[in-house]
Amino acid sequence: MTRMKLFHTATFSLIIFFGLTSTNLSANNPSFERDIQQLSIFKNVLSEMFQEMMFIHKYSERNELGYISNIENDRIENLLYRYLLVRKSLWNIIEQYRNYDTLSEDELYNTKAFVIGYYSALMLYKASGHFITINMLEDELIEKLNEPYYKSGIPEGTFDHIFESLTLPDNLDDLDIARELYIRELYEPGTHLNKLKSDSLYIPLISELEELNEFHINHREKILTHFVLLTPEITNQLRHSSIKKRTEYLIDKAGGQFEAIKAFVVTQVGDIKSPVKSPLIFTHLEKTFIKNLLKPGDIILTFSEGYMSNIFLPGIFKHGIMYIGNRNTWTQKDWDTMDISDINKQVIHTGDDIIEAVSEGVISNSILHVLDTKINRLAILRPQLHEHDIKRAIKNAHAYLGNGYDFSFDFNDAGTQVCTEIIYRSYNGLGEISFPLIERVGNMTLSGDDICKYAIDSGQLQIIALIDEDTKKPGTPLITTDSNAPKILRDLLGL
Repeated sequence: MTRMKLFHTATFSLIIFFGLTSTNLSANNPSFERDIQQLSIFKNVLSEMFQEMMFIHKYSERNELGYISNIENDRIENLLYRYLLVRKSLWNIIEQYRNYDTLSEDELYNTKAFVIGYYSALMLYKASGHFITINMLEDELIEKLNEPYYKSGIPEGTFDHIFESLTLPDNLDDLDIARELYIRELYEPGTHLNKLKSDSLYIPLISELEELNEFHINHREKILTHFVLLTPEITNQLRHSSIKKRTEYLIDKAGGQFEAIKAFVVTQVGDIKSPVKSPLIFTHLEKTFIKNLLKPGDIILTFSEGYMSNIFLPGIFKHGIMYIGNRNTWTQKDWDTMDISDINKQVIHTGDDIIEAVSEGVISNSILHVLDTKINRLAILRPQLHEHDIKRAIKNAHAYLGNGYDFSFDFNDAGTQVCTEIIYRSYNGLGEISFPLIERVGNMTLSGDDICKYAIDSGQLQIIALIDEDTKKPGTPLITTDSNAPKILRDLLGL
């Protein structure tokens, strides 16, 4: 094993304890720029969330009322839910790059993947540290953050779980040892990590890694000082630990730095397995069959294990997509009717045939790309409308291209969109379609499951197809297009 591979594997031992898993990045199609963009988005979203948390602390009515009101309870649930989703999305990025050494035979290429994963891990630690330090001063809030929120799928003990993940002694030691190894590699001339110090795409990440490490040290001290009575052994161990001496001891005992890194890997990493289900694998014929089923205006609902487009509400369908169709067949009159702005036309690429809202915003994409990524379940629903209403809905959807993602899940704010909000705003009020909004996380929302239930109850959306894993052939899709599809959907929804 090469030096960098040994070093990277050792460093990745620090991120195992965060407790969420995902699927691995395809070796053929890593998107470094996209994930760096994702990290920038999550950084800003987390900053806004923590400002909201501090606002709740400063202007809370509970100090006057003596209890947490229903309005404040909804705000807390909303913030907690949004925080947990971004936290999970950060872990998804970490997981994508965990097997960095299999991405390419080019070690510099793999080192870039490592930096993104390492940065994501420290950003996740910062998010968790912020969450604890902002809320740890009030026992009433800690109790509220430990409550289960069944509508949102938030389990009991969230605050305690995050606190424990931050304060396990072995994990904190691993973080410090990994930091020491990272610094040695970063500043040693000629290493791949050292070369990235002059790469414009990675200079900001490497620079911010210093800030993230300082945050880790400062907030660790705050947390352990506040909870010193709960963590006497942890506090004593960390305050009397010399990571440099331990690192030198490992090097000396193993007979060299490379051997020490290897020994650290063997003793710390262990056998790590991901419980996440593998995505369905579609053959060329199956993808062609599915695409031929689709008509412009169809609603596509999906569930994808560990995929960041799942940033939404609990359920068997977490992502909503609108099928636009083949724009290459549009006449000039069609383009004029759609009235798509020049700016929005720039985000439409050849072969795109869907519009969806993902974490980086409302984008134009391809259904074939979706089928090639991480689909575990898919439903196709067809609004029962006249053709002119379908065209109007498609025009509505195009108007939202370029909008940001609505991390607050507020359907009252039309400036940013969640995935099903595109469907809601495009179709609601056309013909007899009237989607019922459901209150969740303190806001009125519409989930993928809500759309399915509406299809079954109202008859306004025809169930064209349901695709799920074939229980007799794991990993392969079972495509149902006959009258059994509604029954299977009912069973999945528990109706």
